[in-house]
This record gives sequence, C-alpha cells and structure tokens, in this order.
Amino acid sequence: MWKCYDCGMEGNPSGFKATTEALEAHFATSTHIERYHVGFPTELHNVVRCSHGVYTYGGPKGDRTVIEVPDACPPEIVQSSWTPDSSQLDLLKNRYRVVSVQQETPDTISILTDFPITWAPGQFSMLGVPGGGEVPISFSGKRYWDSNIGYVTMQTIRSVGRVTAAIACLRPGSIVTQRGPFGQGWQYQPHNSLILVAGGCGIAPLRPVIDTHRGSMIILYGARTHEDFYFRQDTWFEDIFRITNDYGTVVDRIQPWMIDKDDIALVCGPEPMMRAAADKLVELGLSEKHIQISLERHMTCAIGVCGRCGVGGGHMCCKDGPVFKFSDFEKFSVGGSTK
Repeated sequence: MWKCYDCGMEGNPSGFKATTEALEAHFATSTHIERYHVGFPTELHNVVRCSHGVYTYGGPKGDRTVIEVPDACPPEIVQSSWTPDSSQLDLLKNRYRVVSVQQETPDTISILTDFPITWAPGQFSMLGVPGGGEVPISFSGKRYWDSNIGYVTMQTIRSVGRVTAAIACLRPGSIVTQRGPFGQGWQYQPHNSLILVAGGCGIAPLRPVIDTHRGSMIILYGARTHEDFYFRQDTWFEDIFRITNDYGTVVDRIQPWMIDKDDIALVCGPEPMMRAAADKLVELGLSEKHIQISLERHMTCAIGVCGRCGVGGGHMCCKDGPVFKFSDFEKFSVGGSTK
C-alpha cells in the first residue's frame, strides 16, 4: 500500500517492483494545488509537483517501508506512530543536489553531489533521478568543494540503460535520489603494497584507493582506446601503466617483477578480465586470498531482500560484496557484468 501525502492519492499494487514503479510514476507526473493567502479576501494558488509519500509491502511477516521525501519529513510522517527499523532506514530515498558534472568519455560522466562522505572505497549507493528508478553505482572519489558545502561525493556513470541514460543528462543543480552506502569495500591496510588492475570503467571503484593510499602501489589500466580512459585530468594518470586494445590487454602488462607474495591485488573490470588477471597473479606467486575482485549484479533493494543479486553459495552481491576474495570466486555464478 502506498499513499502520497501531497495529493492523497494511494494504491495497492502487488509486489515490491510494481509498487516501486507505481510510486515513482506518481512522483514523476502528479501535481497538486498549493494554496496560500496574500491578504483577505484574495487567495492565490500554485500547481506544484508531488514530492513525497510512503508505502509498505511484504505482509505481516516481512513488512518494509519506503519513503520518498524532500529535505525534511512531512509532519504526517513525523507525527505518526510508525518508527522505521534499521532495514527500513536502508530503503529511505533521500534527495541530494548535483554540484558539478564532468564528461569522462562520450558515454560516461562523473557527478559530484552533496551525498555524505561516510562511505568506504569499494562501496556503492543506489543512485537515481526522481521518478526514474535507481541503479547501483560505486563511489569514485571525495573532493572538497567549498566552505558552504564542504566535501562532496563523486560517482562515475556510464550510459548503458534507461536509468543511467537519465543520469547522464544531469546538470549542476539537478536533484538525484540516493540510498546507501551499501556493501563490503576493498580490504587493505595503509601500509600494504598494492597492485591495482582495472579494465574499462573498473577504474572508478579503484579511484578512491588511488586517492587515499599512501603505501607502495602499482596501477595497471586497460581500455579500448585512449579516448576511453577515465580520469585523464588526474595527476596520477600519466604515471600508471596503460594499454589499449591495439597493443594487447591489461593482463599482458602484469609482469613477474611487479609481484611480491605479500602484496594485495585489487582487480575490477569485465568479469572475464578479472578472472584472467587473477589467474595470472596466482601463476606469478600471489595467494588467492590476497586478491580481491569487485562483482556487479542487477539489484532492486540492495539490502538482501529482493534476491536478484545472488552470486551463488548463498551469497548476495549487495550485502556480502561487491568486493570478494578471489579464493571464493569459484563458488559464484559467472556471467553478470561487472563495474
């Protein structure tokens, strides 16, 4: 059951997906009249877009509640007897503002938003536009913006579907919806020597590691062409090992002299590339337990309820990942796309 507290419209579709789509469609298209007085007896009114509501689903044994709200909860929710538990809070869709947009490649942008910087490298959020759905997007950086906003969050999005195409149209001042942060991030210590292997857009979840790690680090980055490399404006870009498809693959650039048995390897990219890179690292003497990979699966809830992001062995990509040890990789289903 869902209800809009702006206009009073409500509905009762069957299932999480149908309810989500109905609610988002309502927010995208519905309006109500906002009345206000400027002096007796004149009354003016303004037609404004509906912007918040509440719905529950799951039945008495599995209730969940989702709220779409503006900057502050409406009085009807604040004064109600309903108190969300921790799992329900993870389904809150909060709104944030885009402060900057940077074009990385013809089909990829990086956005800076005022989303809190409480996330860790390797984690992700469910990012979307009001009325346009949401998708899991990894965090790709933290930046200080100004004294008013403070630090902002960067996320890098490639336009590959309906939701990401809508996100790719964002401009400074646009509003996005976000839930999170979710998932398990990269596991390493500041003193670890790191080997980072990235393919295509797999560099995005690794970029926060590059920005913050102060130990020894070797970075290998492969892309189709030079124009497909991300973050070409970053100071570290010219100092890493890069390769395009014309000259082989990023796996070809992994050399024995780069490997020490105590290194930690973080690998992100297309799933076949991650398998090939990890296999070569093992062949060169690195333990499978020292190699981490980042998987990506389609998901709806991001908290282990919808079951869409199962990777096998009873694991969920959203809760147990997206970062896993390569030693667990054989237990998982193969074939989904990766970041």
